[in-house]
Amino acid sequence: MMVRADKGYAVAGTPPLVGYADFTRLCRVNDPGNWQPGLRLESDGVYVDVESISGANLFHTERSELLQHPKKDLTQPILSFPCSLRELQTFLEQVGAYGCIDPFDMADWISASMVQSSPVGRWPWGSYETDLLRILAAAAERYWVRYDPSDRTTAQKSDDVANWIKEHHVGGKPVAERVAQIMAQILRADGLPTGPRK
Repeated sequence: MMVRADKGYAVAGTPPLVGYADFTRLCRVNDPGNWQPGLRLESDGVYVDVESISGANLFHTERSELLQHPKKDLTQPILSFPCSLRELQTFLEQVGAYGCIDPFDMADWISASMVQSSPVGRWPWGSYETDLLRILAAAAERYWVRYDPSDRTTAQKSDDVANWIKEHHVGGKPVAERVAQIMAQILRADGLPTGPRK
């Protein structure tokens, strides 16, 4: 069984996901607030920097081009972390920054990441895994690694997690609603109260 790498999670035997720290290393980001004109780098992804574009002295056609967003929602990142290498490549091509990654840095990163993400010992039961287990691990990485039990606002909504899981495919079909809800519930922090975050 294979999980589609282009949907944002790792496939056994392929390079792992690119997170914020990986992105800053690979793209040689020294100043996250001034990495590329019109873009804003944050821990969960790269956003269109509406404020800097709005204040810039641009022709309306230039401003319109810089404000383009694939999802038509400027509150969402153009590139979310973690992302696949294919998503990173597409993003860098779209923003004209494709050449920012040194191929030797990429080779070193892939080599080191493959050793760290080797499936041997990855799970408590050994190397056995399935497509759904890989999606579960990717969802945990994406939504729960920054959870702080002392700050309920860092908790993720199960519906958001389930919706992300449903975007992925197993055997050519999207993950079923019921399965996605159960997976989101499995990932939910123990003892987390229900209801609105404060």
